[in-house]
Amino acid sequence: MTERLTIHRDWTPYLTETKYFTLEYLLGLMNTLGMTSEDFSEFITGLNCDSYADLSCDIMRDMQADNQSLTYEEVYDQCMGDPEFQTTYTVYRLWNNTLTEEQAQEYYKRDCVATLEGMLEE
Repeated sequence: MTERLTIHRDWTPYLTETKYFTLEYLLGLMNTLGMTSEDFSEFITGLNCDSYADLSCDIMRDMQADNQSLTYEEVYDQCMGDPEFQTTYTVYRLWNNTLTEEQAQEYYKRDCVATLEGMLEE
């Protein structure tokens, strides 16, 4: 099965929209443009290393604050229903495009849960 990734962003000053692309399509476009994964992910999602991290943390923190009875894993699962959070996964996926889909999802979840634990248990 082909992995479908989400990009939710301001495409123009007057249009915020969610679009879906396959990983293969995005990698092909990246190669055609001759860009690194870091530059391409910023170009296509609008997120750089700092804004990607900040956005994912903000979404997880807000989700946990609104649902304090959830475990950190459940908070992550709820966040994955948010197109902006899915866009942060797209950034991660473009940076880690040699992983299998299953590995990428497992590692991203593990990293997000660890980040959430670190933010909330300080």
